[in-house]
Amino acid sequence: MKRNHILILSVFFALGIALRIIYLTQYSGSPLFDSAIGPDVEEYHGWAMEIVSGKIFWSELKIHSPLYPFFLAGLFKLCLHNFFIIRFFQQVIVLVCGIVLFYTVFIRNNQNKNEVKIALTASGVWALYPPLIYLSGEFVSEAILIPIACLFIALFWKISDFDSSTSIRRAITFSALAGFVVAAAILTHPLSIFFAVAEIAILFFIISAQNKISSTLKKTVFAALLSSAFVVLSAVSLYNGLNFGKFFPLQGNSGFNFFLGNNPAATGTCYLRPGRGWDEVHSEAEYLANDAKISKDKIFIGKSVDFILRDPLSWFLLCAKKFLLVWNAKELVSGADYPLLRYFTPLQRFGYFSFAIIGTIGLAGFILAAIRREINYRTVHFAILILTFWLSQTALVSSSRYRSAMLPAVIFFAGYSALFFFKKKDIREILRFVLILTISVLIVCAFPAPINADMEDAEAKSILAEAWLKKGDLRKSQNLMLEAVKKSEPWSRNYNMLGIISDKNGELDAAEKYFFTAANYSSCDDPDALMNLAMLYDRKDEKEKAESFWKLAFEKKKNANLLYNYGYRLQKQGKTDDALKFYGEALQKQPFHPGSLNNSAVIMMQKGDFASALGYFEKAFYFSNEKPEYGLNFAFALYQNGEKNRALNIISFLEKKYPDKSIQHKFQTFKSAAP
Repeated sequence: MKRNHILILSVFFALGIALRIIYLTQYSGSPLFDSAIGPDVEEYHGWAMEIVSGKIFWSELKIHSPLYPFFLAGLFKLCLHNFFIIRFFQQVIVLVCGIVLFYTVFIRNNQNKNEVKIALTASGVWALYPPLIYLSGEFVSEAILIPIACLFIALFWKISDFDSSTSIRRAITFSALAGFVVAAAILTHPLSIFFAVAEIAILFFIISAQNKISSTLKKTVFAALLSSAFVVLSAVSLYNGLNFGKFFPLQGNSGFNFFLGNNPAATGTCYLRPGRGWDEVHSEAEYLANDAKISKDKIFIGKSVDFILRDPLSWFLLCAKKFLLVWNAKELVSGADYPLLRYFTPLQRFGYFSFAIIGTIGLAGFILAAIRREINYRTVHFAILILTFWLSQTALVSSSRYRSAMLPAVIFFAGYSALFFFKKKDIREILRFVLILTISVLIVCAFPAPINADMEDAEAKSILAEAWLKKGDLRKSQNLMLEAVKKSEPWSRNYNMLGIISDKNGELDAAEKYFFTAANYSSCDDPDALMNLAMLYDRKDEKEKAESFWKLAFEKKKNANLLYNYGYRLQKQGKTDDALKFYGEALQKQPFHPGSLNNSAVIMMQKGDFASALGYFEKAFYFSNEKPEYGLNFAFALYQNGEKNRALNIISFLEKKYPDKSIQHKFQTFKSAAP
């Protein structure tokens, strides 16, 4: 490779790093920057926290695949819960893997100058593309699915390039590594299954057609690749199958995902969001599943199959709609990635129309390369990446997150279009290119996306309201939540938060009204509204009412907050042993619950068990981002235990993190009050 190629890639990498630092600096002003609130991000973060707390094996079937939570847990341990570093680390991994992919496959030792130019162009776009900067910094599985896809292609291309000089040892090493990457992709996102199967099939075709390598080497490649993938996948499959009866496809909720994209009300996108409608759909499915003694997945799949058989024309038109929506210029929502949140920073607002440009010329380049039969043994992997994720979203549901794994290929073919545009062409080629580009513009920019702007705005404001509530800004939280309630269907979560805000403002009558409204809209297993009413009546010293609502709450599904709050009630009554039991149950359900950890530590201190207390205090301090009081408690316990230097280090840390909380004054008050 020429030196100027190295220089160009280095400049792109440096620019990419600079843009990501600028973006994160801008993003740090959001209350969501150091929180994980909203669909998907909350579940991924919660699972990662369970792993960090020591709960390696999950005790219930999760709705997401397991690899990303384990990766995120490792980052939390490595980066000490510094959200800036964690987000930046993810972004750098994506940046590096993309540039390395373009270099490895298309620049290094490539005599095709056109492909080198395309790869250099693609590397520049990869470094600067705003949606990629946003997505790679979020707590979603795509943050590692994208680099895994890059590694996937690089390894499969490397294997397809084996020749007679390739040793058996080298073949086993690369093939086994490719098998692990296949497993990693599937354990990150189930849509990768289609890509993995297609890649293995095309690799088999390429390897089988080569006369320059021996049959022994061919057999070795596939034996090593398939066996390594099987070992990893079978371990997870057996664990889920033996514990939860779900051997495939390795996570829960797969039936619902199919139903989401294939039912009479489907729009082609993730139209059904967490809320009242979501609760009703799941509650009905659970009721039917319990009645028929089958899984919810089978209920959802049965409903979809019934729709397809009953109205095949409507289903065909729906699939055609999804087929086009995959390339839509809008960044279609699939989790906590609403426009109000996604475009919080100036950098992202500036790049609002990024996919309209890259998607249009990328799709045109892909079509053009296929028509010109210029998809060779290097670019075929990109073609497969596009086709499999395109078709899998057509079969299931479309969103900007789900199509993100296509970006290495889309950006490469965008470079192909750009280079073709500047090449000398005759009038026939020009007309063909203009026709293809026109078709691409219509698909990407002209086809309307079924977006409910009010619903998206309402849910985004609801998420922001919760974030500001955690930060302690009641005014901002209340204003945002009131705006959200006006635009959204009645949902217990929103009214519960309005009740909590009113309660904290001392407006107990308003809080009571909101909690009753929340109870009216609660799902059949949600105890939160009833719990909030019970705690409200306890504060108002209306004991009979409080007891009745505690009883009603415990008839619902017991969650960690319910168990913690009841334990806190018992602790205030002096029933510390009973309180400990409830805190223990809360920690079984959520091992990283800071309140249960902190209060357990307080009781252990009272009992004189300093060793246990310090352990609980340390975990409460480690897992809490919002309450400096837990850190103060830990520091004071250390000080009392004679570990003064360590205690002072924690106080110094808290002073830097919470400069407005009078940390030193509170610590001195603790010390002076100590016996």
